[in-house]
Amino acid sequence: QRPPLEREAPAEWTGWRLLTMAGLFDCWTPPAGGEPLYSYTILTVDASPNLENIHDRMPAILDGAEEVRRWLDFGEVKSLDALKLLQSKNILTFHPVSTLVNNSRNNSPECLQPVDLSSKKEPKPTASSRMMKNWLLSGDSLKRKEFCSPESKEEQKEKAAPQHKPVGSLQLWLQGGKKPRTK
Repeated sequence: QRPPLEREAPAEWTGWRLLTMAGLFDCWTPPAGGEPLYSYTILTVDASPNLENIHDRMPAILDGAEEVRRWLDFGEVKSLDALKLLQSKNILTFHPVSTLVNNSRNNSPECLQPVDLSSKKEPKPTASSRMMKNWLLSGDSLKRKEFCSPESKEEQKEKAAPQHKPVGSLQLWLQGGKKPRTK
């Protein structure tokens, strides 16, 4: 078995390349001595048209090995020529991904896969959601109907209201009404 550093990259990365950005760096040593302070910054430019709806700025992308060489070769490339490399470039693409990316512990190819935002997936029920559903369903029938049926509140109230049955002769007599007729 090969050591981890010698393993081949996963197939998902075939054809992709590094995202190379223009930056500046410096190393400052305090005049009174002490630890040197290393710092860097990534240069930004106006966003390209395909990224404007995400943010108004984007990193200054160096497109290809030749641009990287020219940016880093300050001995031969004049500063003004290097500055011409700092342009908005329409070379980045993006797509929506799963909410798995919201957790830093997730490090799988699924984090990179495009998702279709137009298709709604039914969420997988968790143990707690199943327990809550069972609890709601174990209540009285009115609660069960409210939870399970798509009826409106008005329809549910109408069904739950006491139903008036036709009053029979015995009922009238008990209520002190007219004496029931007999044949």
